[in-house]
Amino acid sequence: MTRDQAHHHFHEQLARLLTQEGQGLPLAHYSGQSALPRAGLYLFIDPHEQPVHPAVPGRIVRVGTHGVAAGSRSTLWQRLRAHKGAQAGSGNHRGSVFRLHIGTALQARDCHELPWWGRGSSRPVELKADLAALEKEKAHEQRVSAYLGELHLAWLEVSGESEAGNQRARLERYLITLLSGLNGGKPAIHPRWLGLSSPRAAIAGSGLWNLEHVGSPWSDAGGDLLEETFEAMAVHG
Repeated sequence: MTRDQAHHHFHEQLARLLTQEGQGLPLAHYSGQSALPRAGLYLFIDPHEQPVHPAVPGRIVRVGTHGVAAGSRSTLWQRLRAHKGAQAGSGNHRGSVFRLHIGTALQARDCHELPWWGRGSSRPVELKADLAALEKEKAHEQRVSAYLGELHLAWLEVSGESEAGNQRARLERYLITLLSGLNGGKPAIHPRWLGLSSPRAAIAGSGLWNLEHVGSPWSDAGGDLLEETFEAMAVHG
């Protein structure tokens, strides 16, 4: 199967997946009470981007997973919750690289001055002591949450132990290389897509809110595993 064929086939399968209950809703609609599998792969679809398939509500802009380190106990919802933030719109970009990328792009596009954004794995002591800067950062986290809340979510159930190179990690790499614009792919990126404001060339060039694997060559080697995953979820072509 050529890359173009694989790309088309994947979106045909994704369109069928999105007809299933609990699939394809904006992230803001999901909670810990949603019927999500414990383990899986997630896809974020930007509804403001040009759809590749008429039944897919936009373009996929991020592929991600969880539990790819030995001993990790993280679940799919825990990973999504870190991206989504709290119900009130707050969030923590220091616990979600996805939030970090979006916030950095918003900061660049809208000229927000946030000197502590992205600094430290937790809030620096200096930031906690600067109440004005702290309030600005909290407001920016809310902007990130609002942006994320509009992205539509699709997920694939992929079980397995938490370890490097597991099936979730293999599928994540396969789909990123399939969708990236940095390795011969041709995503239809809208000129106003927020990722184009990112200072990270890998994001702006790939059309994805991802850094890893975006420049890696695509190989059809992961196609069989993806097909098996869709079949297990009763998604048939």
